[in-house]
Amino acid sequence: MVLLRYCSQDKNGSMIKNLSWASIQEKVYLLLPYGVLCFLFVMFVSPNSKLANQFFYLLVLLPGLISLGLVIKDRRTYTALRPIVILVFFWATFSLVQLDLAGWDNVAKRFRHGLYVAVFFTSSYCLLSANLISVRRLVFYLFCLAVSYSFVSFVYFYWINGRSLDLRLLPFLRLDSPIFMAIILVVYGVPLMQWLADNKRRVIAIVVFFSIVFFLYFYNSRSAMVGLLFGIVGMLFLGRNVNQKKFGVFILLMLISCLIASYFYGNILNRGLSHRVDIWLSSLSKIVECGVFTGCGFEGSSKITIASGLSFQHPHNIFLSHFVSTGLLGLLSLLALLSYVIYHGVRVRSTMILGLVVGLVSLFFDGNALLTSPDALWLIFWMPLVMTYWEINESKTKYS
Repeated sequence: MVLLRYCSQDKNGSMIKNLSWASIQEKVYLLLPYGVLCFLFVMFVSPNSKLANQFFYLLVLLPGLISLGLVIKDRRTYTALRPIVILVFFWATFSLVQLDLAGWDNVAKRFRHGLYVAVFFTSSYCLLSANLISVRRLVFYLFCLAVSYSFVSFVYFYWINGRSLDLRLLPFLRLDSPIFMAIILVVYGVPLMQWLADNKRRVIAIVVFFSIVFFLYFYNSRSAMVGLLFGIVGMLFLGRNVNQKKFGVFILLMLISCLIASYFYGNILNRGLSHRVDIWLSSLSKIVECGVFTGCGFEGSSKITIASGLSFQHPHNIFLSHFVSTGLLGLLSLLALLSYVIYHGVRVRSTMILGLVVGLVSLFFDGNALLTSPDALWLIFWMPLVMTYWEINESKTKYS
């Protein structure tokens, strides 16, 4: 009120208003990193997707849009983020394909989701640039959230509800997919293990490993198990000395032992391929029918029907799903982005590079659209991507 009275008495009222808007932008920009951290927490504790979305709008989307001008003025941040934002909206344009089937409502929905992803990526990048939290601490923070959430789900599902231990553990809050929750554990657990091993905290690394394996056994996620196997092999090859490589071999042998035990006393390895090959082949046939270069577009339905007549909601492969929706142009642009980030991430020894690769390996067996409202895929794909991308750019700044 004092500011408004002052503005009414000043002859240059418009200038004062502009300055007050600039002040608001600066304050919101300073609060944005805290909003991102709170939103990540809410993703685990929110009882449903509607509430999680509302927190995203309030804590990330609105502050991100208000402070957009400051992000653009920061030339280094703007230069780094521009290719990603352009790519996201390039993918969103494929919602125009087969417009006669989907309608303008679907186009608006896909561009809205593109905006959500672009703002989330930008805000997460600003979080790391603000030095409020390091990548390693963020990895630890997200892993602790995933373990705590899995433990609460375990207690609720088996002890409170009295379900049999041979039933698959089903998470009960916003992140309700056992497959994706298992992948989240691996995505942040493997980089944490690598960092602990590099710093000679191998006992804690072993505790992290058994925490992951314990919950993967009950989540019954084969894709996460493949990701974990791939991640441990990656730890072995990225080891800097003989002791680290020996530790990698030790962890690998423990994982193989756990897999052998689960074959006889569990149901992770004896569920077969779940029609994955048939689904993937049918997805390729669907791409050919729609058009190889532009795909089927985001027409609101990615249903796949295999030869036996069974139907599935999507291709169960993040790359094929993107191929079906955006065609060869979209797939090649995605592969180009990932190739750049993975190559340079390995070169700079990014903390999160293994987490990103583990997520991609896991999503090779499960995964749908990349442009969505807030969901588990943001924690599996977009968060590891922005963390690795930030580390690459930070490394370039140090040596420039």
